[in-house]
Amino acid sequence: MINLIPAEAKKHLVREYWVRSVTAWFFLWAFALALGVAVLVPSYVLINLQVKAYDSSAQSADEKNANFETVAKELERASNTAAALSDHFSHPSMTSFLSILKEFESNDINVTQIMLSRDGQAAGPVSMSGVADSRQALAAFRARMLESEHIESVDFPISNLAKDKEIPFEMTITMAKKK
Repeated sequence: MINLIPAEAKKHLVREYWVRSVTAWFFLWAFALALGVAVLVPSYVLINLQVKAYDSSAQSADEKNANFETVAKELERASNTAAALSDHFSHPSMTSFLSILKEFESNDINVTQIMLSRDGQAAGPVSMSGVADSRQALAAFRARMLESEHIESVDFPISNLAKDKEIPFEMTITMAKKK
């Protein structure tokens, strides 16, 4: 019976078969895609709602984090300042060394210059110059210094004792290390 169909009609039937077949497949794929979209829409809506809900808390967390970073930097700066101040105040002040040296001055000794330097935590070598009325006054001045627990040694050249009166002197004093 199929052979009774003319060739032109046969071509038309084959073409119509393929058009209907492709159309059926397109409708099947469109339906499957529409069904997939329909299944995924609730998840999409839920995720968007959760993102919007957590957006404000994420922004506040970012602000808190920035605030914590600022506070951490300030705390580090304050800690460094406190450490520097603690280090500074743990050493005896140069004024205390000066007052110790001024205690030894008397009417016979006139100290004109004291040069202090710091060697770590203690005072470094101290250079002192002045004028003594006599050799005995200068020797007594040196002896008083050596008796002190704050002074380790006193060095002065013998040339300081060349004159009898109005003796200019220069001495180097080593301060005792604080225990």
